[in-house]
Amino acid sequence: MPYNELISDLPIIDPNVCSDRGASAENKITREDVERLKENWLYDPIWDIEETEGFESFHDELLAFRIEVKASRELKREKELDLEARKMGVSVETARKIQRLEYTVSAATQRAKRGFANVTLMDEDDAEYLINEIVEVAIASIKIEQLKETAISPTPLGLINIALECLHNSPFYRSRFTTHSYKYFNLKFDKKLWHETLSQMVQDGKLIQNFELIDPVGDDEVAVYHNYSDIPLDQIFSEEYPFVVTEKNITITYSFPKESI
Repeated sequence: MPYNELISDLPIIDPNVCSDRGASAENKITREDVERLKENWLYDPIWDIEETEGFESFHDELLAFRIEVKASRELKREKELDLEARKMGVSVETARKIQRLEYTVSAATQRAKRGFANVTLMDEDDAEYLINEIVEVAIASIKIEQLKETAISPTPLGLINIALECLHNSPFYRSRFTTHSYKYFNLKFDKKLWHETLSQMVQDGKLIQNFELIDPVGDDEVAVYHNYSDIPLDQIFSEEYPFVVTEKNITITYSFPKESI
């Protein structure tokens, strides 16, 4: 059969149509695809999201998103560093140096541990590398202690203010905190002064005192009162599992007003 007859039944492909196919595929990217890409990138932001293949038409939006996320995370780190510096009683720059040295100690220690695990397989170069890692840990640890020795310990009231600020900005804080919540931040101070400060802040309107009614069976909060006189003491609280309300069922908590402290 002649060649012309062989190809006569094949569809004629317009080269212009072929060149538009890439653009057509790109135009099929939906808003859901873009948002899903952003979510995935947040979990593992190891590449420039605006350079993601197939999302060229969203380049500017993705670039702005990456810059915004970076700025937000840097601001969060600076706030955390500022609080850490105040807890240690050092400048932010000194706290940053300590933080970097602590990271060095942690990373070098892990590398040294891996080296010891393979000590029988070491040659001379590996052994020298391991020794250097151990020395690096020792030097960094000494520098950390030297920097901490320059710290000026905050006053007891200063520590309490730091604790309250930590609570106010902590992602663990939802709507209320207990008198023991400061322990999450490894802070230690006079308990009497802590309770007196909380009471004074309630009187000044800087804190709200709450009385939470706790179900003795499920250990869950079932009601919240703002006045002690409103608590139905010695009465049966009608829920799924009725119980008689006593002071043992009451937990005092505090919450911040809408305004920051």
